Amino acid sequence: MVGYVGQIAEWKGIDLILDAFERLAMPEGAELVIAGDVWFPAAEGEYEKRLVERIAASPLHSRI
Repeated sequence: MVGYVGQIAEWKGIDLILDAFERLAMPEGAELVIAGDVWFPAAEGEYEKRLVERIAASPLHSRI
C-alpha cells in the first residue's frame, strides 16, 4: 500500500504521486490511498475536481 495523507493542494504534487503509481511496475494488488481534504475550496476546488476525474479515468482506478 502506498499512501498520501494531508491537505489536497496542487503545490503538494498529488498528481505526481498518481503518475508514479501508474508508471512504476507495481505488484498486482498494490493500492494507492489518498487521504485528505481541500482546505481552501475557492483556491483548490478545481484541482480537486481534476484529481477526481483523473483517478476515474486511470486504468488503475480500482486500486486508487
